[in-house]
Amino acid sequence: MNIQVRNFSISGLRHSYGDQVGLKATEKIIKAASENGIYTFDAAEMYTAGQSETGHMLGHQGTCRKLIIEAADQSLERCGLKYWSVIHAHQADASHIQEAHTVAARLDLIVLVTDQRQYSWLYREHVEKEFGLTLWSPIASGVLTGKYNVGIFEGLRIATNQAFIIDGGKAKIENVMQLIHFAKELGTCHRPCGGGAKYPNVSIVILAATNPQQVFKNLKALDVLPKLLPEIMEWIGRIVQNRPRAKPTFKG
Repeated sequence: MNIQVRNFSISGLRHSYGDQVGLKATEKIIKAASENGIYTFDAAEMYTAGQSETGHMLGHQGTCRKLIIEAADQSLERCGLKYWSVIHAHQADASHIQEAHTVAARLDLIVLVTDQRQYSWLYREHVEKEFGLTLWSPIASGVLTGKYNVGIFEGLRIATNQAFIIDGGKAKIENVMQLIHFAKELGTCHRPCGGGAKYPNVSIVILAATNPQQVFKNLKALDVLPKLLPEIMEWIGRIVQNRPRAKPTFKG
């Protein structure tokens, strides 16, 4: 029997502003994902107060040793499991990574094996310049789908995203319009999730879905991958104009 495994994952299931996707809807999404080769699910305790794992969140957040152990233990209990293969801790800086490797070497512990970073056609810095990792936000909070091309109206989650507004949001939407036009010229559908999955050093692309139809639509990005030839990637790079640049080393 051949089992097809996708390098996609489903994240904690929630609507905008943190409203939980109902249990029945969640079951349908997980069923749709697993039947189509997705076997990794991002169930961080921060998602809807831990209810993505049918449990409750810790009363406070942080990444100290005590909180990591408590979060892992409670997460295992909620999911009815004995161990996790990988635990992600977000927003670690360089000194934390260095310290973790030093402690692991001294105590003969398992070292860091992966990291999780945002990546899409609009955010490329970490993946293309640093190392392979697990990616989140492959459609840039929905921007890459083109749904904001007609405008960002009051009440939309992205309308309150100051980081997006400050970080050249209007220019990014113009980039998306060009990408969609370029996809039409190629005679293919615009499938932004494929951008992250294209790179060989990417292990998992985390997707978000509020219904099975979104799972199926995102999986169609895999059909586009063979068409992303080097010359096509070069044209996309010219559109988004955000290829990571090497930082100066100040060496002679």
